[in-house]
Amino acid sequence: MLDALPAELLLDLPHYLQSIEDLYSLFSTCRTLYHTCCCTNASPKTIFRLAASSGRVFFRLHPHLLIAATLRQLADWAVEEADHRYLLEVAIQRGVEKLLELAVDVAGLFMNDIRRLYVYKCDVLNPLNRRLDLEAGPSSEDNPAMTKCEDPETTLLSWVIYGSFFAPPWS
Repeated sequence: MLDALPAELLLDLPHYLQSIEDLYSLFSTCRTLYHTCCCTNASPKTIFRLAASSGRVFFRLHPHLLIAATLRQLADWAVEEADHRYLLEVAIQRGVEKLLELAVDVAGLFMNDIRRLYVYKCDVLNPLNRRLDLEAGPSSEDNPAMTKCEDPETTLLSWVIYGSFFAPPWS
């Protein structure tokens, strides 16, 4: 039934969704919606906003990972104007939530980027996180409640984010 709507209306559907799961459900209903709404026509800004606002476990990508995936776009935007640099500085000072909000306003990701990030998280970050958790686990037998690093994944991604902001542009 939805696929009978004009393409102009179908192209607007992703703007009204709340999460990447909603987008996935929408384009899973039929080929017309898949090709019209998602594969080639959904804007990277909309896809990124939906990924950042997803709350369910299956598609939830760590906010730090989403920021890391859009760092270069954010950094390139920041060097365009002094106002942009100021907004980036303010977002960094206010923490990850504000930095993610700024990234959502400025950057974008395609569905293939989201898929690639999810695979990267499963294949690289999760095993690395488990390894870091074992290596940076309890700090001593006397006080096992104290750990060297409580959240290795966030620590690793924070290092990537803030280290990359000051790296030279890719050539």
